[in-house]
Amino acid sequence: MTSSRRHHPNLTVANVQVTGRSLVGLDPVVLDDLAEALQVPAPVAAEMFARLAGSDYRRWEAQAARCGFCARPVRLKGRVFRDGVEVFNSADQPDRVLLKRCDNRRQSACPSCSFQYAGDMWHLLYAGLAGGHKGVPDTIAAHPMVFVTLTAPSFGPVHSIRERNERAQRCRPRREGRLCVHGRPTWCMATHNPSEPRLGSPLCADCYDYPAAVLFNWWAPELWRRFTIDLYRTLAAAAGTTEADLREMVRISYAKVAEPQHRGLIHFHAIIRLDATGDGWQPPPIDLPDETFADAVKQAARRTDLDADSHNGQRLRLRFGFQTDVQPIRRPGDLTRASSPLGRWPPTSPSTRARAPKTSVPATVPSTPTALKTVAFPITLSG
Repeated sequence: MTSSRRHHPNLTVANVQVTGRSLVGLDPVVLDDLAEALQVPAPVAAEMFARLAGSDYRRWEAQAARCGFCARPVRLKGRVFRDGVEVFNSADQPDRVLLKRCDNRRQSACPSCSFQYAGDMWHLLYAGLAGGHKGVPDTIAAHPMVFVTLTAPSFGPVHSIRERNERAQRCRPRREGRLCVHGRPTWCMATHNPSEPRLGSPLCADCYDYPAAVLFNWWAPELWRRFTIDLYRTLAAAAGTTEADLREMVRISYAKVAEPQHRGLIHFHAIIRLDATGDGWQPPPIDLPDETFADAVKQAARRTDLDADSHNGQRLRLRFGFQTDVQPIRRPGDLTRASSPLGRWPPTSPSTRARAPKTSVPATVPSTPTALKTVAFPITLSG
């Protein structure tokens, strides 16, 4: 049985000519081929080319450009009056609405708004690290700064990517195969790749402590707040003064991002900087070596905890994981981009599943912008 449907293998959008309000040669068969070439449903393709052929296409295009070609623009209706005179009416706009950016930070939801947000955040972070623009003096680069990663604790073994000397290793190799109490393997001999859907899933769902994991995600912001409070105490002890005196001299400023791991648990990336209290972007009036600053951050992370009620009435003590990474950020000199925290900051969206590069050397501040990456979660600026 053969089909009489014609096929246009070389048909692309560029082959369609728009003249006035009609589309030349756009019969139903051609429309189906266009929909197939564009990988959209036929009704969507029809709407696209109806828009192209419309008399107000140029006005609509200009309006879409003004909102950055947002994927999901907010459609506003209404009128604006000035001194009793109407100066704007959405009914005069294409489709009788005014388009506004959705401002979604997720690349999977809106690439345009996500890209703009990432760019804005990059400039804010760069100003806080290197100074020289946005009203921040370049002397800010001499302030003590560290790049911190605080992870979640383990709530049970999960499938993960392991590396050694930049080579992929088996997930959870075991010489002696043992089963858990539920009769499931406690090992995994596979070498996972970043696109595998089972990454982050438990080896045994019954052994995994899901209630505690949920509680950790819920209370993660409070853990961070307590961490910043305790950081004043550990810094005061390192500086040989009291917490009250330190707070009068030093302000802890930070920018942080909360990012989900493959196992669905929150971890924090943060740049922490020490400033003098008051205005003027002055350096802190204490001499604190990078190593001492980093040790104080690690100590505060280890000491931070929180007691939370579980679903069964038990009290659980929540704390950050042991894999706390603190890298001093070096100041001016030979500024490079290769090992900069901005090279992997902000972290990429979970939808891309990109892995951040590992480095064991202190980071340096870049002198020129690096490639922008997608901000997936809110950044909180303090101080």
